[in-house]
Amino acid sequence: MKKGPKHIYIYTLSHPVTNEVYYVGRTKSPERRSREHAGYAFPYDGNRLKATNFAIRVATGLSPVFTVVEQVEHKHARVREGYWIQTLLKSCSLVNYSLGVVVL
Repeated sequence: MKKGPKHIYIYTLSHPVTNEVYYVGRTKSPERRSREHAGYAFPYDGNRLKATNFAIRVATGLSPVFTVVEQVEHKHARVREGYWIQTLLKSCSLVNYSLGVVVL
């Protein structure tokens, strides 16, 4: 029987010059996910996150800053991601699509 990961990592993406956070996400593999975000090359598919990452690279020549902000048990990942989204929305403009996440 295949076992899933015991932990999920909540992370942010921020602008490499201004340090403004613009995305909150979750992943099983921070290393892989960081590479994926850094590799987005074409913003023309309607994905606001890819377009933002691409614009940052064009404007600065740098990739977005990927920061793990919390490691949580898998069963709590959605709620904790929602917490970070709601908390950061108070001071940041986020491009997240998952704003309907239930926050306890």
